[in-house]
Amino acid sequence: MPRVESQTIDIHSYAPSDVAEAVRTRRERKTASSDIALAGGRGRKLQMIQDRVELTAGIMENLHAQWIEKKVDSLSDYFSKANGEDLDNDLNNKTKSIGDWRIAIKEAYWDGLSMTVTQEYRLSKKEILSAAKANLEDYDYIQDLITSYTFDFYRTLRVCERLNVDPGTALRLAKLAYHHNPNILISLSQKYPDMGVRIIKHAVVHNSSDPEDFLRRVKENI
Repeated sequence: MPRVESQTIDIHSYAPSDVAEAVRTRRERKTASSDIALAGGRGRKLQMIQDRVELTAGIMENLHAQWIEKKVDSLSDYFSKANGEDLDNDLNNKTKSIGDWRIAIKEAYWDGLSMTVTQEYRLSKKEILSAAKANLEDYDYIQDLITSYTFDFYRTLRVCERLNVDPGTALRLAKLAYHHNPNILISLSQKYPDMGVRIIKHAVVHNSSDPEDFLRRVKENI
């Protein structure tokens, strides 16, 4: 159980316009954090923030349990076609077979949310004098962060379903929702029409910090 300061967390409701604003703000910060290094250990302060976000997300999960179940159920046809071996949720090319696709989605979600927090924290340290600096002490800001990440995570899975991307790759892409917007495959396919879908997927998943650099190098060597 995460250890956080004793405080009542007021979970607020979101109108569609509120969600849209949270998503817009978060996507701007994705762009601003393109050069932020995410590797390395967590210090005490980052761990406290991670615990705070995890606690808030858990409360939001319980509060919106029916909505979440409905959204996950909407992916049933897509994910039930996959074998457990296809639901590899490891970005380091290691085999990690997961039989239950619901568990696979949940693990990918929480892993990606953790990376989102790390990204926000390290970006905020870089933005010491910026008015747009993340306020990870503020529970309203944390809720916006969770809401926007959740939107892009789910939207990525739906876009992948529409593009007939295999569920395993879809999970990897959704986990990278802290880095990429949901339409990343579509936008890169339009920008690099001579590249096959397989190459573009590889670039996005395995060269997530700069997939276009990988695609440019491939194009130069063709």
